[in-house]
Amino acid sequence: MSTHLDCLVVFEEPSKADHVCLELKQVFEEHHLTFLPDSNVIFNDWNGQEKEPLVSPSEEAAISAILSWPALGGTEYVFAGHRLTIFLFGLEDYRVDAISISTIAGNYGNGETDKSGFDELIQATHRLLKAKRTLVDYELLSPNSFWIQEVKRVRDGRLEGEYLMDLR
Repeated sequence: MSTHLDCLVVFEEPSKADHVCLELKQVFEEHHLTFLPDSNVIFNDWNGQEKEPLVSPSEEAAISAILSWPALGGTEYVFAGHRLTIFLFGLEDYRVDAISISTIAGNYGNGETDKSGFDELIQATHRLLKAKRTLVDYELLSPNSFWIQEVKRVRDGRLEGEYLMDLR
């Protein structure tokens, strides 16, 4: 099983999912992320319900599918030749409290260009989305409830822990 490098971008307040997607699209274009046709769209569980993943023919269809599900979800992009998994998480329906960006850990240490490019992508995402806190570390999203705990800590003003990258 591969180790992942995870980034968690936490907002001070919930944001409308469609607005967040527009801002992310701008960051992705500036940093040359590409959507691969036939990428999977994975949906977050909602009120105990699971929605089957689907294969999306285009980025627009993937975003539309994610925005149509109350608990949102995620899909894959390619950055510097490596797959990134992007997820939108919300405590309220159709709202985003946090975003995760994940890649295989070996991709991050695979050369200075990949590392600096990933770091620049994360910094630009933090800035553009006006995040309250952005964390990057190995296996950060295990357990998967970590994002909920971190959203609550950040909103309570408790900025705890040490991470590879910690933007505030």
